[in-house]
Amino acid sequence: QHRNGNMVDVLVHEAPLYSADGEQWGWMSSVLDISERKRMEKVAQQQQRQLEASGRLMAVGEVASTLAHELNQPLGALSGFATGLLNRLEKQDIALQDVRPVVSRIQQMADRAGNIIRRINAFARKREMQQEHIHLPGLIKQRLQPSFNLRDLTWKLPDAAVWVLGDSTLLEHAFRNLTQNALDWSHPLPAR
Repeated sequence: QHRNGNMVDVLVHEAPLYSADGEQWGWMSSVLDISERKRMEKVAQQQQRQLEASGRLMAVGEVASTLAHELNQPLGALSGFATGLLNRLEKQDIALQDVRPVVSRIQQMADRAGNIIRRINAFARKREMQQEHIHLPGLIKQRLQPSFNLRDLTWKLPDAAVWVLGDSTLLEHAFRNLTQNALDWSHPLPAR
C-alpha cells in the first residue's frame, strides 16, 4: 500500500546473503510493482469471458434455429393423433380398448417435445460446453433409441466401446437431427 493509500500488486524476490565463510548474515529483497500486469490479466480474462459468452450465444442461436425443425415432427404427430381421436370419438367409431394406444402415442410425442425443450434450455443455461468422455453407443441407447423405437428403424451399434470427448447435449442433438433427417427422407425399399 502506497503512502497515499493506493493498493498495488507486487512481486517480492528474496535471496539470502552469505559471508565468504558461508554464514548467512542477511537478506536481499526486491519489490516489483506488477499492478499493470495484473490489470492486463484481468482485462484478458474479461475479454475471454466475453468471447465465451458470444460463442454460447452463437451456439444457442444455431440450436434455436433447429428447434422448430425438431419440434415440428412431434407437435405435428400430436396434432394428428389428437384430431384423429377426436373425430373417431365424435363419430362414436372407436372402442375403448383402441383409445389407450392412441393416448399412449400422444403422451410419448408430448414427452419427446418436452425433452427437446429441456435439452435446449439446459444447453442455453450452461456457462460453457461441458466436455467429457462419453460412451457414444451408450448415449444413443439411453437418449435416442427409446424415442425412435416406435418407428421402423433398425439400430446397429458397435459391440466395442466407442469413447469420444464432447458435450453430451450437443452430441445428442446432432445424432437426433441425423436420425430424424434420415427417417424424414428415407423411402421404403421395394419388395423383392
